[in-house]
Amino acid sequence: HNVSKHAKARKAVLRVSEDSACTRFELIDDGIGVKQSQENALKTKKKSAGLGLRSMEYRAHQIGAEYSIDPAEPSGTIVSIVLPRTMLLEKI
Repeated sequence: HNVSKHAKARKAVLRVSEDSACTRFELIDDGIGVKQSQENALKTKKKSAGLGLRSMEYRAHQIGAEYSIDPAEPSGTIVSIVLPRTMLLEKI
């Protein structure tokens, strides 16, 4: 819902991959991009600009994962969460 609402995306893909070191989750959308979305929120004076993204970052760090947001080509955003295998095994 948030990808559609804030990023104006028509399509979002969740890609999950794993290797011997980690499990990677990537959410890739074809929207306007996170920078443009945040600028739009500031222009309309929405107080919660980026709150969902900050919550995702906080939660990722709570479980020992790395979190990043990068631009997708030709447009959109990639949100990545990388969970080290050692953290995954500790949680089981």
